[in-house]
Amino acid sequence: MFNAFITTIGKSPKDYTKDYTIEVVESKDINAFATLGRRIVVNTELIKTVNSESSLAMVLAHELGHLERKHLVKSLISQNTSALIKHYVFKDNRIVSAISYAGGLHYSRETEKDADMFGINLVNKLYCNVPGKLEFFEKMSKLENAGKLQEYFSTHPLSSSRMEYLTAEIKAKGCIL
Repeated sequence: MFNAFITTIGKSPKDYTKDYTIEVVESKDINAFATLGRRIVVNTELIKTVNSESSLAMVLAHELGHLERKHLVKSLISQNTSALIKHYVFKDNRIVSAISYAGGLHYSRETEKDADMFGINLVNKLYCNVPGKLEFFEKMSKLENAGKLQEYFSTHPLSSSRMEYLTAEIKAKGCIL
């Protein structure tokens, strides 16, 4: 399943695989993440959790979205700039720090949505008529015990929120959920 996605994505108009490393790490955490060095790390538990290639493809395409959109680099620049301004202008004022933190959470949720949209657009091109694209988010939604208020204080949108806008995008492209 994993190799099939890599082969398929390599056939897309832009060869995303040539500059990226995908590493599978033994871990009980259901997670994947993008990191510096154009690396995507996928935990074994995530691979065990999803049953469909299209679902794993969605997770990988989401992480690829973070790399393609340079979210990590932009975040590091923003955080460092903010830290310098807080230190030199506001002398590490706690109120300014709290406002900055809340703004950072919003930015993080926005980058997650941007990576989701990048991912679903790529997956729709490659797996339009294949079901199961949102299986990972469906499973994570059942594990989450959070409401909209908690989403506001989180770095990621709730899986249920993600499923809403991703479902709309899948349907708008005329693809199968």
